[in-house]
Amino acid sequence: MAKTESDDLATTVATGVIAALAQFVVHEVVGHGSACVLLGGWVLAVGPLWMRCSVDPRLMAFAGPAFGS
Repeated sequence: MAKTESDDLATTVATGVIAALAQFVVHEVVGHGSACVLLGGWVLAVGPLWMRCSVDPRLMAFAGPAFGS
């Protein structure tokens, strides 16, 4: 295959970074965050690889992979 103008490394890397960040948000916020709220808690903090909830984190451990992995 011949290289075309659309084969831009910076665009490919940026697309990958955006996709990874979107996956982290879905996993942490939608998965664990919704479980936290459904269990009667509230989200205390969210980071790219973690989330803190006001309820026992063991109760919502399955929710992240169920929604966002």
